[in-house]
Amino acid sequence: MPPTKPTIFPSDASYPFNKTNTDIILRSSDHVDFRVYSQILIAASPFFEVMFGVPQPPPEEQHRRHGLSIVEVSEDSATLDALLRVCYPIIKPDAPSTLKTIETALGAAMKYEIELAIEHFTNALTSLAYEHPIPVWAIGCRLELEELARHAAQLLNNAFQQGEEASPFDDILLSSPDTFTGVTAAQYFRLLQFMQDPEPSDLCTLLSPSAADANSVPTSRYYEPFPLVHTEDMPATDIACLSSDGAVVRAHQAVLSAASPVLRSRIAATSANTSTPPEVLVDSPLPFVQRASSEERSLSPVLPSKEPIQVLTSIVRCCYPNYIIPRPSDLRELVTLINAADRYGITIALPALLDHWSSEVREQDALEAYFVAIQVGNVACAKVAATYLLKTVIEGRYVQDMESSPAISYHKLLAYHRTCARIAQLRLDRLWNTLALPSASNLKYPALQDSCDWLRRYTSEIRSAVEPRPHFSRLPTLRDVLVASIETEVDPWCSACKELVRDILQLGDGYGELVKEIMEVSP
Repeated sequence: MPPTKPTIFPSDASYPFNKTNTDIILRSSDHVDFRVYSQILIAASPFFEVMFGVPQPPPEEQHRRHGLSIVEVSEDSATLDALLRVCYPIIKPDAPSTLKTIETALGAAMKYEIELAIEHFTNALTSLAYEHPIPVWAIGCRLELEELARHAAQLLNNAFQQGEEASPFDDILLSSPDTFTGVTAAQYFRLLQFMQDPEPSDLCTLLSPSAADANSVPTSRYYEPFPLVHTEDMPATDIACLSSDGAVVRAHQAVLSAASPVLRSRIAATSANTSTPPEVLVDSPLPFVQRASSEERSLSPVLPSKEPIQVLTSIVRCCYPNYIIPRPSDLRELVTLINAADRYGITIALPALLDHWSSEVREQDALEAYFVAIQVGNVACAKVAATYLLKTVIEGRYVQDMESSPAISYHKLLAYHRTCARIAQLRLDRLWNTLALPSASNLKYPALQDSCDWLRRYTSEIRSAVEPRPHFSRLPTLRDVLVASIETEVDPWCSACKELVRDILQLGDGYGELVKEIMEVSP
């Protein structure tokens, strides 16, 4: 017998929402009853005017307390109290003490179409934006209030242009981690672009993409997957894997059981039940998908799955040893398959799938790959894309997947990029300080001044190149430094030394080729 839920007794709201001559009760989500006058609600809100105009069931069929009908609302008592006090003909209170309460009250006012309350709480947030511009901008994003978000963004822009706060977001998120909740990466991107412009255009929107961004096309490509073909010496299939959309992939119980402990346990539970579940008839373009007849399906167990046919087919394929693992180039499909392989414990397929992901990140747009991985929920794949993005400049770049990704993921990506750049700069500065480059006055041979000057310039150029793209591939090897030194117009070497450098490079290349040739010899 299931346990009974404890009875929750409602409490009464404070004055003036506890009067006994009212005609309706609004019950908050935390079970506080507000006795109110329906005529005041009707005058203030078209929403309540329509609701109260709908014929009501007889009193004996209504949920009542104190003889009054009860209307349950989704707002808590603090939000409802703040909203109703604005509607009532009483002295208007100051705005609630917390931004969260003002936000929920404004959201409720918009929901119930109470214009007076909308204006009241919007004005309160407009004033608070001078002290809390980032939280108010985030509220504007969540409530889809372009003017409020732009007002807060303009205050941020003014402070940024004056150099007051170069990067205010880290401190805000440290003290209030939920500030970005409900804000998209694209909205955060547009705010950062807005702050970079000393005179933002009135046509610039913060909540919706520009026409150019809205028309941008994702870079993901798609190839037809290989058909699942069983060789002649392979025994007949003995289990039907049923996808969530009703298509069937026939396979071998032994193969699935050996590859996946999760499938093994499900097959063991399914084998005892060969009943025929309903099948949705779908037209699949995949040659390896078939809809089995009722007779065929009754002859072997049916293994139901929550995966769609594209994912299920790839999962089955991954279970077969030495079989070519599919390589879907659609980023979302690939990372979804990686998640599924991990969830089913198909360890034989995961290394190859992760290699495929790394390859696609290199061949496609790594920024798009990062946000796709974030949306699907694969942190490891997102980290691979984030690392590859160190090779590029990400500030000012936009992809459509940012519109449906959380702002905090974009903030973390930017912070990771800045941290790596800062580490690279500090290490390069430390390396520079270790160089024994004498000044011109201390040179025994003045001709060496050109060599010292060239090395200073070269090191400075490397530092500048690493700052926006702090990937290790941007750092030169010793060979790169030597090649640059003999190819520069300002020759830092005397003719004899230059030839010696060429010989050193030639020897290094020759040794490398020799090692490669030896490694290619079969034992």
